[in-house]
Amino acid sequence: MVTINFIKPKLRKLFHRTHLFFQLLSLDIVLGALGGYAFACKVLDQEISLSVSIILAVAVWITYISDHLLDTLSAVNQSKYAFFSKNRRFFLIFLTLLSLAEVFLIFHFLTLMLIFTGMLIGSGLFIYLFLQHFIKGRLRRFFPKEILISSIYIFAVWFYPLAITTRLPKEPIVLILLHFILVYSNVSLFSYFEREKDTMNLQFSLLTMLNEKKLKFIILSIIVLGFMLSAYLVVFENLLSAMFLLIIFTIYLFVLVYSENDQVRKRYADITDGSFLIFLLFLFL
Repeated sequence: MVTINFIKPKLRKLFHRTHLFFQLLSLDIVLGALGGYAFACKVLDQEISLSVSIILAVAVWITYISDHLLDTLSAVNQSKYAFFSKNRRFFLIFLTLLSLAEVFLIFHFLTLMLIFTGMLIGSGLFIYLFLQHFIKGRLRRFFPKEILISSIYIFAVWFYPLAITTRLPKEPIVLILLHFILVYSNVSLFSYFEREKDTMNLQFSLLTMLNEKKLKFIILSIIVLGFMLSAYLVVFENLLSAMFLLIIFTIYLFVLVYSENDQVRKRYADITDGSFLIFLLFLFL
């Protein structure tokens, strides 16, 4: 009993440190994107490419590290991103090396057409980072970050499987739309929970301009639409995809309904982003 009681705190401490490490370095987001790519490949009946998986993972990682480093330039975010602020020089060097490795991988493994497509995605990411960190005040409402983020994410995850697909039936079109709604729901929930902070920091978006009641109703409507489209997948007899999507939409509905709960408000980011890890199961299906 003494040994077990001693081990449990050690395991909890190890789990907490591992979770914090993954969250700080946005590795949970990277894994979620890989799961989304695996989902796209499964839907389009394509083999999962190891090289494309690495390129996608590195691209997502570069984006989030850049985002965190840019956040350190803002005084209001210093406490939240103290880890990146303290180790800014290391991360700048790491980011440079990571970017050089990404360029090598892209030119070594991808065709010119895919490289051009990747440049479009990179341009979208650059625009997002610029709008997020250098456009302040109510001007930002003309650049809805929720739609921009969701569009870039879906484009990045689906572009390679779509590019090598010779025939596109109706079912994947519904799934791409559903995937977009899922990502948009995720980002919208962040806007809902971070509404006061965004307003205080003059980081307005289309959703943060709404009052809390209207914003909650819009997000609820988006989630309900996701439920309805997921149920529509039964027409195509795609029960597996429908089940996975309904599980995540149920998680989002739970977070929204219990948004006033202290534990939910504290853990909403872990719950919503963590739900995307469910897609990793498509790597083995």
